[in-house]
Amino acid sequence: MKILINILILFLAINFVSAEFNPKVDTSIFPLGNDSARVDISYNISSEEIGYIFIEELFEANVNIKATIISNTSKDSISWQLNSKLENLDINHIIFGMKSIILKNNQYVLNLEFTDINSKKVKRKKVNIIIPNISNKSINISDISFAYKFIKKENNINFSDELLKGDIYIIPNASKEYDALKTELHTYFELRFGSRENKFNKTDTENKINQNLKITYKILDASKRIQYIYSKNLKIYNKLYSDYENIPIAYLPTGLYYVSIGVTVENLSEILKLKKFYIYNAEIAPNIKFNFTEDVVFESSIFSTMKVDELKEEYRKTKIILNSKEIEEFDRLQTHVAKQRALYKYWKIRDTDTTTAINERRNEMQKAIRYANKRYSTSNIKNGWLTNRGRILLKYGFPTSVDVFYAKGYKNACEIWHYDEMEGGTKFYFVDNFKNDNFRLVHSTMTTEIQDFDWVRKFKPAIEKTDYINPNEFESNQNNPYRR
Repeated sequence: MKILINILILFLAINFVSAEFNPKVDTSIFPLGNDSARVDISYNISSEEIGYIFIEELFEANVNIKATIISNTSKDSISWQLNSKLENLDINHIIFGMKSIILKNNQYVLNLEFTDINSKKVKRKKVNIIIPNISNKSINISDISFAYKFIKKENNINFSDELLKGDIYIIPNASKEYDALKTELHTYFELRFGSRENKFNKTDTENKINQNLKITYKILDASKRIQYIYSKNLKIYNKLYSDYENIPIAYLPTGLYYVSIGVTVENLSEILKLKKFYIYNAEIAPNIKFNFTEDVVFESSIFSTMKVDELKEEYRKTKIILNSKEIEEFDRLQTHVAKQRALYKYWKIRDTDTTTAINERRNEMQKAIRYANKRYSTSNIKNGWLTNRGRILLKYGFPTSVDVFYAKGYKNACEIWHYDEMEGGTKFYFVDNFKNDNFRLVHSTMTTEIQDFDWVRKFKPAIEKTDYINPNEFESNQNNPYRR
C-alpha cells in the first residue's frame, strides 16, 4: 500500500537511536593558594546525541566519564557517571555536569573519555592545563566560567553539590555559545587574596580583610573594540570573593566576542582575564562594514572557533555539497587555520541571503543532519546523515514529498523521494534490500546520480502499481556515466 508522507509530519517522530555524539567541554582554573588550584571541568551533552531506553514511564540515559590527568611526574584517573531521565524526547534537552579536581603547580594533559552506555558510542577530548605559580602574597583571579543560568539554592532544588558556588547553582555552558534572544551572558569568577594582603589594614584577622575593589566588565568584538562596559565598586571583607554577573547581549549581532574582566584593588595595577564566546542572533545581521578586512569577518565566524576534531567533522559533512575542485583544494591544505578559512569561504559563497545574521544554506543542512540522525540511524550506522538517504537529504534538501512502500512478502520496503523543482521534477529510489532499515539508493532520474534502469527486477521493491515508474526513465540518459 502506498503512503504519502508529508515531510513536516516526519519531523514529529521520536527515534530512540542517538545522533552524533559530541560532548562540549570547558575547563576553568581557580587558585587556592599553596601552589594549588581547583580545576572545574564542565560539560554539556544534547539529549539528541545519546541513547535513551524506556523504563517505568521515563526515558533514561547513562554516560560514563573517565578523566585521566597526566603530568611529567604522575598519572591519575577518576571516573563518574552522568544520568538523565526525561518524560519525553520531543524536545531537545541540554544535559549538564561538572567535576572538580585539585592540582598542584605544573603542566598537565587532561584526557576525557565519554561513553554512552546505551548506544556504546565513545568520544574522547584532550585539554592542556597549566597551573601557574600561585603566591600567597598576591591577589589571584580565577578563569572566567560561563553559565546558561544561575539558580538560587532552595529546599526544592537538588543539583549536584559540585555545581554549587556559595548559595548559587551554576548551570554550566561549556559550549561558550549563546542565543542572544533567549539569554544573557552569565559569567562567574573568583578572587582570592593572599595571606599578607592585610598590609593595608594590620588589624585584619587571618581570614578577614578590608579592601576597596573595582571590577570592570567589557564586551569586545572580534577586532577587540568595546561593545559594552560596566564597572562596580565594592568593599571586600573576606579573602575569597565570588562574582556573578548577567550581561545583556540581545543588541549584539551574530559573531565572535570576548568578555574582559578587570580587577583593581586599592592602588595596585589592574588584573585582567579574557575569554572568547560566540553569539547567535537571528534578528540582527552581522556588523560587517564594507571596509572590514577579510580577517575580521573570518574571526567573527563560528569557523574561527572550531577545534581540530570539530573542524574535521564539519568537513565530513560539508564535503557532501562541495564540488571536485573545492575538495581537491581543501585536501591540499596543511594548517588548521587554512582549513578553517576554507570552510568559511565555501559556506560564505553558498549563503542564499547575506543580509541576515545566519547562513540559510548551512542552517538548512544542520536541520537535515538532525533529521537524518533521528530518522535514518541504524544499529550499524549511528549517524543517519552517513546513510544514502542522509547524503541525498544533505545535498539536495528536503524532498517535496515521499512515497513509502512497506515490505510485503518477498518484496522489500521502498521509498521514492520527489523533488518537483529540480531538473523539471526528479526522483530518488531507495530500497531496504537487506531488511536492516538501511535504505540503499538504487536509482535516480537525477543526471549526476547513479542510475540503474533494471532496479525493479534486481531489488524487488514492494511497489504495487508500475505506473509509479515513468517508462521514459528507462529510455533516457543511456550514456549517463553514473548508470549501473
